[in-house]
Amino acid sequence: MGEHATYPQWVLHLIETEFYELCENHSDPNRAKHCNFFCVDCTKSPPFCDDCNSNNVHKGHQVIQVYRSSYSPGIKIPVIRTLFDISEIQPYSINRNSIIYIQQRTSKESSNGSVINQSQRPLSNHSYSETNHKRKRRCESCQWELTTLEDSSHNYKFCSVECKVKGSKRSRQIEDDIEVFGSINGCDEQCCYAGRKRRKSIPRRSPLS
Repeated sequence: MGEHATYPQWVLHLIETEFYELCENHSDPNRAKHCNFFCVDCTKSPPFCDDCNSNNVHKGHQVIQVYRSSYSPGIKIPVIRTLFDISEIQPYSINRNSIIYIQQRTSKESSNGSVINQSQRPLSNHSYSETNHKRKRRCESCQWELTTLEDSSHNYKFCSVECKVKGSKRSRQIEDDIEVFGSINGCDEQCCYAGRKRRKSIPRRSPLS
């Protein structure tokens, strides 16, 4: 099984891409251009600036514009949700636009990118913060603190696309380990599970003759 077999190649390339570097094709020092566009259809294509995009470099392709908040790249939700399952990923707000971060959040970020809904309530089975005496929900991949919304159906698990991919990889690894364990012991997952619950029966005496 491949490392990220369930995700298309462009998602993996998106995660690895460094955005907001200066464009080599439009490097006018008086009018610097940053590379904040990404082509979904081109394999391993580097990011490009808005001038490159205007010149139809990727004409007819699916092109995504990337935004930056708190030193991290993100994509507007109406765009990314048509291409990738963003369920379980925490949304954020930037200039009144809802975005999903592409890469794992880091502690060096500033507080410019605010969470869409700041209301929080205690949750069980999550990391405890002694500073404000509230239980915090954290990203299952990197432990970045998430915000729990009033609607419990929106308790997010990941802070970014990258962390969701990593989380899925970890879940598949656990499933693979169970499958390997079962094959080594000559049984399937249900058999192994049943074996763990099986108890010795109470010995019974034979009836008197």
